Amino acid sequence: MTEYAFKKTGRELSNWGRWGDDDEKGTLNFVTPKTVKEALTAVRTGQRYELSIPVGASGPQNGWMRRINPVHTMTVTPHDFTAAEGLFTAPEGLVVSDDFISMPLQSGTQLDGLTHVGYDGAFYNGVPADAVTPAGGAARNAIDATLPGFAGRGVLLDVAALDGGEWLAGGRSVTVADLERAEEAAGVRLGTGDALLVRTGWLRKGSPRAGRAGCTRSPDSTPSAPPGYTTANWRWWRATTGASRSSPPTTASSPCTPSSSGTWA
Repeated sequence: MTEYAFKKTGRELSNWGRWGDDDEKGTLNFVTPKTVKEALTAVRTGQRYELSIPVGASGPQNGWMRRINPVHTMTVTPHDFTAAEGLFTAPEGLVVSDDFISMPLQSGTQLDGLTHVGYDGAFYNGVPADAVTPAGGAARNAIDATLPGFAGRGVLLDVAALDGGEWLAGGRSVTVADLERAEEAAGVRLGTGDALLVRTGWLRKGSPRAGRAGCTRSPDSTPSAPPGYTTANWRWWRATTGASRSSPPTTASSPCTPSSSGTWA
């Protein structure tokens, strides 16, 4: 992917001004009371699924961009309450433990605010880069602009299963054809207001133990590529109109490292 291609696609699919010059939500504007209500109709069994990953000294970070692994510290233990020299006075029989975790926000599931990444000196809707300061954080496009939050239908496309394995081969790109085949296999279509999740299987491949989420990879492993910029116009078209593809490119070629959750949204 060249810089020119990246910026050309960015201009073509830009949402700047779409919901007004003062908008700070971006495509979360697609999430409406109507789409949230419709999402409830997708619930059929009430089944629960484990989506958490271990958070601790061994993961999920690798030090990139100064992101350290979570630091877990106990601040109060039952000993502090029950021992004669305990730090706190408490009713008889009471025991308490308390702790805190210091970590980069990227250590777990989260939504990035629209001042997380920009280019050419600006974030979404032309907000200048200097709107983010060490003391004040983001003056505009901060994550709190998305309140009351995001709720809706999640569409999981299992691309790894298309190849008949538990994970995609290293370096294999996810294409528009893959996404549409996965839609067909799942009997679902991505629509306006949906959250798209793509399973590549790389969280399981990197797991220290099979079946348990983890983020350790062998040095010779090459992650599969997520849906890249060449699938962006397909996603834009589908989310905007609900229609099938409008002649988007059919290959993706922007490799990067899978997120800690192992999905791409």
